[in-house]
Formats: sequence, structure tokens, C-alpha cells
Amino acid sequence: MARKIVHQLVDDLDGTVLEVGSGETILFSLDGTAYEIDLTDENAAALRDALAPFIAAARSVSARAGGRSGSGSS
Repeated sequence: MARKIVHQLVDDLDGTVLEVGSGETILFSLDGTAYEIDLTDENAAALRDALAPFIAAARSVSARAGGRSGSGSS
């Protein structure tokens, strides 16, 4: 007897089945918690558009271990 297991990604926001090669997994963090979400291309663009003004006003932070350097500058 043969068994076939199918791994299928689904948009976490609206339930759309993501066909092979479509959609994407987006990683982001907020308030010290990291998140991962699978979205259609359209929902991924909507998320980026919604966050764009906040990202434009924010500072980029390095993901390296140890956090902030001891330089005292901000």
C-alpha cells in the first residue's frame, strides 16, 4: 500500500491555499516577540503597505547577539 502525504501552505489571514511558488512566509517582531505568517502575495503587500509609515520612521536594529553596544550613543 502506498501513502502520499501532501504539505500544503494556507494563508494565515484568509485561508487561501498557497499554490507552489505563490505567497510567502513573512517574519517580523513586535514588542520583543518574533512572529511568522504565511500570506498570499496580495496580503503580503498589504501588510508591507500598512507597516510602511512606521518602518520609515523607525531605526533599524541589528539582530546580532549581545544587543546594544556600550557606546552610549542613540
